[in-house]
Amino acid sequence: DLRALVRADSNRWASQRALWTLDGIGKLTSADVQQALESTHPNVRKDAIRLSRKFLSDPVVVQKLLKASLETNGEILLECALALGDIAAPFATPSTGVSSTQSIDLSAIASTLASLVVANPSDDWLATAVLTSAKDRSTAILSSFSSAAQRGSLQSTPVALRFIRELASITGVRGDIAELRRLLQ
Repeated sequence: DLRALVRADSNRWASQRALWTLDGIGKLTSADVQQALESTHPNVRKDAIRLSRKFLSDPVVVQKLLKASLETNGEILLECALALGDIAAPFATPSTGVSSTQSIDLSAIASTLASLVVANPSDDWLATAVLTSAKDRSTAILSSFSSAAQRGSLQSTPVALRFIRELASITGVRGDIAELRRLLQ
């Protein structure tokens, strides 16, 4: 049974292949991804994060992604940034088109994305991954990033400075005057 291999967590290769096989045959569930996100093996967790993008309307999956963003493994953090960036506001499931953001805290997502760059100010790949998600939340990310700078928890690195410039550009290009006022206050 493929699900038993995911749950067993004793053999990372078997768990990974079981996850991808379940996905390939269209039988992967949110529960499978949640189980794999709790794996003791970083590569299983990384694959689970990739596969979680199909279940971003599930608040439990999103909470587990937010938890995974606290890890130190760079590959896991990169996958978290990309997955969290896929959560739209409001999130509409492709199959039903029904909004399902009632239990998903979108400000926590923006704050988490900013904190990934604050905690890893020299990781250009991670900063770029966060920028890819900034279209609809650039102001919230920039505000969180600015708060970290004011607290003194931000290192001034070339990557961090480029990140701020590009994020400010995204915010400015959107041309939302009310949003810009909130940011500058």
